Amino acid sequence: LLSVETRSMCRGTALLEAMAAAVVGFVGLGAMGGGMASNMAARFGAGALASHRALLHDIRPGVAAALAARHPQTASVATSLQQLARESDIVLFSLPHGQAVQSCVAAIVDHLREGSLVVDTSTTGPEVARAAAAALAARGVCFLDAPVTGAPARAAAGTLTVMAGGDEARLVEVRPVLGTFAERVVHMGAVGNGQIAKAMNNCLYNVGCAAMAEMLPLAKRAGLPLDAF
Repeated sequence: LLSVETRSMCRGTALLEAMAAAVVGFVGLGAMGGGMASNMAARFGAGALASHRALLHDIRPGVAAALAARHPQTASVATSLQQLARESDIVLFSLPHGQAVQSCVAAIVDHLREGSLVVDTSTTGPEVARAAAAALAARGVCFLDAPVTGAPARAAAGTLTVMAGGDEARLVEVRPVLGTFAERVVHMGAVGNGQIAKAMNNCLYNVGCAAMAEMLPLAKRAGLPLDAF
């Protein structure tokens, strides 16, 4: 767990407090991240987010360029993770596994400004989240683990649920950004708790699928119309 000193530094060095404008870096534009980043860029430039801008990066440069081209007023491309880190106030990850998250943290940690914020929407595990938080805290950077629930269709629709672990004050700051692709943002407590909640959510989903798989043959044998059931 993060120490009291680390948690206090996470709050005390916040540069985003009452910030009217921010550059939001988004790393990972795959099946989930592509829809999330597209919704984010589409909602920037209006309302409370009128002065926000998206800075996009993907290991496939053409994907980032194509997404930025669809939102030329609010999005641009970072050619490297280091550039993205230097120019961003907030950095979001949407990556396939914990190793990718660890690699990205290692690539950006020395280039982030003190007081900036990293939010990881990937599904990894509490150990990965806590390690990332500790590495970033040493540079005065705050970290939230914020995995999402919902398939790519919900990412594209902007109706995901975010389960976030970490400093609640920083979550409040970034909530409007998360709200561009999520209809619900829930604070789960300390760093790592977002990942724990996501794992439990996945377990519940799998239990439901297993129960349905057991019930369908029973319903058929009982003479129920399966399309109605």
